[in-house]
Formats: sequence, C-alpha cells, structure tokens
Amino acid sequence: GVIFMMRKIEELLKDRGLLESMGITCDISVNEIKKGKVNHIFKLTDINKNLSYILKKSETKLAGLNMPIVSGFNISVLRNHNEANVLQYIANNISETYVPRVVMTSKEDAFFVMEFLEDYEDVRDVFLKMKIPTNFAKSLSNILADIYLKTLDVTEETIGIENRCMLDVIMMLLVKVPYEVSMVKANKALVDVDFFVESLEKKELIPSVMELAYKLKSCKQALLNGDLHLGSIFYKESNYRIYDYEFAFKGPVGYEIGKIIAHMILAYYYVCSLENGIIAEGILEQLVEFFDEIIGKLEKNDAFSNSPIKEDTIRFCGLELISRVTGILQLKYITEIKDTTIKDKMQKKIFKIGSEMIKGKVKIATGKELADYVSG
Repeated sequence: GVIFMMRKIEELLKDRGLLESMGITCDISVNEIKKGKVNHIFKLTDINKNLSYILKKSETKLAGLNMPIVSGFNISVLRNHNEANVLQYIANNISETYVPRVVMTSKEDAFFVMEFLEDYEDVRDVFLKMKIPTNFAKSLSNILADIYLKTLDVTEETIGIENRCMLDVIMMLLVKVPYEVSMVKANKALVDVDFFVESLEKKELIPSVMELAYKLKSCKQALLNGDLHLGSIFYKESNYRIYDYEFAFKGPVGYEIGKIIAHMILAYYYVCSLENGIIAEGILEQLVEFFDEIIGKLEKNDAFSNSPIKEDTIRFCGLELISRVTGILQLKYITEIKDTTIKDKMQKKIFKIGSEMIKGKVKIATGKELADYVSG
C-alpha cells in the first residue's frame, strides 16, 4: 500500500515535469510521514539541495471509519485543491506569514505541495509535552481576527472553495455520530459506556444540537478553517502557521473560536490528570487571554456588534467537547490517560460541561468567567 503509493507519487512528479516546475532537477526521496483519516501526507526531499516539501494526497473515503453510519461515505478529492486555493488566497490577500507557502498543485491528480515547516511543532504536541507555547493566545487571536475581518464580504467562489461537501463530513462527525446510540455502545474508548448511552437515549440535547447544525450550514459570516484545532496550528519561536484548510467554508466565527477553546479545555484537563498544576494554570491563563482578545477584537467591528459571538462560541465549544468524548475522533488528551478511574471521571466531566454549554445554560462574558467555570 504505502510503497505503491510512494512509487505512484514519484511517477506523477516525474512524468508531468512537476519536479522541474519546483526547481528540482535531481533525485528526490519520498517518505510517507502521516496517514490521516482522509489524506496521505508525504515528505519530499530534494537530496542535492537538502530542501523538503510536504505533499498532501486525497483519499475518497474516510479511512479506517468502518462503522455502518460512515462506511462508504464518499468525499470529494477536490478538497486538496480547495485547501491550496484557500492557502494561496490568505497568503496573497491577508498575510503570507499565517499559512504555509503553496509550491504547486495538481487538481487532476488530487494533490498539492507546500513548504515543509522545518523545526515547527504542532501546538497539540507542545501541550502534551507539558509546555506552553510562547504568545499563543495573543498570536492566534491576532491571526484569526484578521482573517475573519478581511473575509466578511468575500464569497467562497472568490476564495476558491469549489464545493461545500466537506461541511457534510463536519456535520456527520459533530451532530450525528456522537448522538447515535448504537455507535456510542460500540465506542471502546469510553470507560463507562452505559452512562453515556443512558444520557443520550433521553435525547435532551438533540433540539439544541439541531439549532447549532442549522447555524453552521446557514450562517456565512467569515472564512473558517473548518477543522481548526491545536494539531493544525504550527509553532516556532512565537511564529504561528495554520494549515489543514481542506474543510474550509464561510460560517459562524463562534464555531471556530469555540472549537479552539474546547481543545484548550481538553489540554487543561489532561494536564490536571497528571497533576501538573503550574502548566494547568498556564493553559488557563492562555484560555482567558485568547477568549478576551479575539472576542474584543471582533466586537469592535460593526459587522459583529449585533452578533451573539460569545453565546455561539460557548455553545459550539460544547458541541466540540461532546464530539471528542462520545464521537469517533478520540484525542490523545483522553486516550493517553492510563488510569481508567481518572479517565472515566474526565470523560464524564467533559460530557457534563459540554451538555450545559450546548443547551445555552452557561452564560460567559469574560475569559475569567470561562476559566472559573472550566476549573470549578
């Protein structure tokens, strides 16, 4: 499988003269560095120049997700072409420092090549290593607010997003799978499956979840990454780059802000489970700063003056938290906790606060209130 795919990539690059278009005239090594749920990611290295690139190639199915609800769920291979378009749009129209540089694209063969971010770490790994990335909250809030404010009046067509099929995948993963009792029963990552099954069988969350699903599909507020989380933010010496824009669409900014906050909450609980109070406190400080900074920047703009950004943020945060507990996309923040008693307690805590957030029961006006609620 992987060897065949690497040979195929090498042939594609050579046959179409694409190596020459990238300024590569010698041998190139091709190594698969990550097989995700929907992509193969390869590292291409120009042996003579010791220069590397990342090549992303699309799959047509959600690899490894063989449950009845998702098996055979086809997704467009155009998504990599869309991602390349979005990265280029941001670089050309907003800032080339926010995203990796796109080197070339092949729409026909469903792949694109971008710069390899040498010595960058993804922020999720930084937190897992019990470290706080420098200026994270301030830097990320600046980048996201800038992108949101500069894409308010830009259409998806102008940005280069040719379809919204990936939004169907987001909807499936966020608002369908986590509430499908038959799938939750089969979720081996849960310690006390019966607790979650009994909770979900009451269907108390469904009306609120459907409200959020409707908003996600109908509100075209600003350009969103679509699947922004700590693992798709790269960091090096206070510099941050965002990638993985294949799910990109125009939607409500609260969805994306809430998603990032959800992952910071998960990181916080993970660190707490390891009893590292100093780092836990550091994450909370970043959480407070990120919430206040980005909400403050957006609320100064007339376009957001009557928009319920805070309420949307908290409710979508809850949606993401639930999806990471009862859904199929488990994170290391939970799976790497070896003590099942601690893991069970954490899963139930996340489910509880996520449920309250989704229902709109949690009224948050400041980052401090959010931190107090999460740590309470």
